[in-house]
Amino acid sequence: MTILAALQTLRKFPSLTQALQRAEADIVADRAKRQAEKDAWESTAVQEQAKLQAEKDAWESTAKHQQAQLQAENLKDAWESTAKNEHAQLQAEKDAWESAANKLVRSTSPAPIKLNIGGKRFETSATTLRSTEGSFFSAMLSGRWELQACEDGSYFIDRDPSTFPHILNYLRGIELDIELFAKAELAALRHEADFYGLTDLADALAPHAVLSPGPLSPGPNYTLSADQCKATKSNLNGWGSYETAIVLGPKLVADVALPVCTSGKHIMIGAASLDISQTQADAFKHHGFYCSARSGMLYAQGGISDKAYGADIGPGSTVGVLMDAAGNLSFIVNGVNEGVAYAAAAIGHAPLRLVVVIYSAAGTVELLSP
Repeated sequence: MTILAALQTLRKFPSLTQALQRAEADIVADRAKRQAEKDAWESTAVQEQAKLQAEKDAWESTAKHQQAQLQAENLKDAWESTAKNEHAQLQAEKDAWESAANKLVRSTSPAPIKLNIGGKRFETSATTLRSTEGSFFSAMLSGRWELQACEDGSYFIDRDPSTFPHILNYLRGIELDIELFAKAELAALRHEADFYGLTDLADALAPHAVLSPGPLSPGPNYTLSADQCKATKSNLNGWGSYETAIVLGPKLVADVALPVCTSGKHIMIGAASLDISQTQADAFKHHGFYCSARSGMLYAQGGISDKAYGADIGPGSTVGVLMDAAGNLSFIVNGVNEGVAYAAAAIGHAPLRLVVVIYSAAGTVELLSP
């Protein structure tokens, strides 16, 4: 059928044509309505999204502002706390300096400074004591120390009083004549100069304060070597002749061990006062502090202690007698420090010398280099 024929056929049914036209119009109208609804929904969605974005931006802006405000408040609190702490610290430093200044004013008064050095009293001026910058006494009078005076107004320092006059003369600007001192005295003086922080004095004494062994001073029953460092006992005296068995050595110097090498079993090695007698009967029983090679016990003036001490001191052993800066007496047996044998409180402050006793048997004692 041709198109013309089809049209002619449709004209025979006018109602059908109208129905088709109405249906087509309805479809077009429905599409237009749906498009309008879609456009309206999309417009509403865009507006809602813009509104939500605006609310989000506003919330974020508010949150940032609140966070910044909180940080500012925290910084303010921290600053105020730091400022208070710094103010308190500055106030404490101010108070400390004012206290130090007051003490310094008192220390520069014309009144003499009283010192108790190891039980012996000295008087001098604050100017003399502060004459060497960086020294013990300069720090002592700086106001930074809490000084506790004794009842008589003196300040106690537990050091060797025998060397302190030379220390004081040095602080007064008096030059020391080194030739007038024995090496043991120079070694002791150098040790004290180190303690008091007198570096220039200690350095000046160093080349002259090296101890050499000897001389020994033995009793009448010994023969002495040419270098005076070795004493030999060749006869037996019996148990009652202790006084003839004493060999005297050099004066002890703080922190310098005096080593001796011995042969023979019946030997005591130790230290006693400088004036111990070699002729008085049983002198060593009443003077000195010893370690017995025979029993390994400590023997102090007045009798044998009940304290065993250290290693056995057999023939050929090397024993060092050591007094530390605090005044404690120890023995070094074959290179091993056996610990404090006699505390400073039991010994006292009197200077001591090396003493070796070979009794009731032959033997030798040789003083070695420190």
